[in-house]
Amino acid sequence: MKMSFQMPNQRQEQQRNKILEDLQKKQQLLKQQSISGQSSSAPQMTPNTTSLTPTTGATTATDTASTSSGSMTSTQRAALNHANNNSFGFFIPQDSSFGNLILPVLPRF
Repeated sequence: MKMSFQMPNQRQEQQRNKILEDLQKKQQLLKQQSISGQSSSAPQMTPNTTSLTPTTGATTATDTASTSSGSMTSTQRAALNHANNNSFGFFIPQDSSFGNLILPVLPRF
């Protein structure tokens, strides 16, 4: 049995490009919302496979949790904030004897 690679046709390429453009637009929208949403407590938007849907402030809950943990240094707090701002999920601080200072919480799609 012989298998060969089939080149994608023009319609498949156009569909793939359209999907990639849509993903880039959603990513830019999320970045803009994370920048403007850091100072407000408005509900944040999370990506969905078909559209953007609002959620109730998961990032604000993690921000208050990270500031209330007094055992974190400023660099650890900065790393937690960076992880929360650049991820689809969010992270929570934890005490760990294994060196894992933050625990990822990822949404199901």
